[in-house]
Amino acid sequence: MGKQGWRWLVMFCCGLLLPTTAGAGTLTVAADSSFALPLKELATRFEREQGIRVAMVVEAGNALAARIAKRGGYDLFLAADVAGPARLRKSGLCEEPFPYATGELVLWISQDLEPATDWQAALRVHGRERLAIANPSNASCGLAAREALVKAGVWEWVASRVVYAQNAGQAFQFAYQGSAGLALVPLSYALSEKGREGVHYAVPEAAPLAQHGCVVRRSKKKGLAERFRQFLAGEAGRAVLERYGYGL
Repeated sequence: MGKQGWRWLVMFCCGLLLPTTAGAGTLTVAADSSFALPLKELATRFEREQGIRVAMVVEAGNALAARIAKRGGYDLFLAADVAGPARLRKSGLCEEPFPYATGELVLWISQDLEPATDWQAALRVHGRERLAIANPSNASCGLAAREALVKAGVWEWVASRVVYAQNAGQAFQFAYQGSAGLALVPLSYALSEKGREGVHYAVPEAAPLAQHGCVVRRSKKKGLAERFRQFLAGEAGRAVLERYGYGL
């Protein structure tokens, strides 16, 4: 992905670019920004194989859930947690939630920084570097990052240098562009083209990032949404997800 393409993705993750009005043969998928990279590839492949255009709305999952609650015009919601779809289901706004991916949180550092033996060692070695995480109030991966830091017993000495991003994509960009030296982000970013330019470390203290989706009850394209769900669970969809470090 070139510089222009990467800038587009950052803008898309921040909600600055929105799809045009969806047509009759278009499926509108609202997804948490942490899922932006695999979704773009999944949408392209789905369109090519099934001839159905996918309009993507990529933003913080909490914001998308709030729009669905206000009758936002989406067909399928792919959250980065379990709670969002469950709340929508309880409110009668979505069909039964389904698991579609399980992510993993990692610590990513720039290739310009000295490598370390593990993620906690990297935090110590680069004790003067800022640490980027997604805002815990907006993003489940940000909450998982803070909980992992607390569980590891390092929150108190890193809290003063934590930089909060709007979402996971922006947190990665902070570290990639040098605004921060390190970032706690989903593994999918570390496995991206830009992510492979740096080094990442597993964070055993972080809980798995269980991700559920649901078909929006008011959608008039439930059949298309179900086809995309099946595509996600099928061989082609799983292959894409696995390349980005997602399990089920």
